[in-house]
Amino acid sequence: MSVYPKRAKLLLLLEYLRRHTDERHPKKLTDMLEYLSAQGIEAERKAVYADIALLRELGFDIVRTNGGGAAYFLGERCM
Repeated sequence: MSVYPKRAKLLLLLEYLRRHTDERHPKKLTDMLEYLSAQGIEAERKAVYADIALLRELGFDIVRTNGGGAAYFLGERCM
């Protein structure tokens, strides 16, 4: 189990979205919480929603799907 400082949560979330999502493979919030937990970071749902909102404000194309429950993926990738 990796252990990161809590302040690394935003970067880990972005890395998770880059590596594990696309339009055919969106991930639910529970998947993101499990990933963060495996990295040693306990996070609450509201905090992850706020992190997603912040990433969007910073210009990252994080898309929310509604089919079968809300899920997220990183859309356009600039790198």
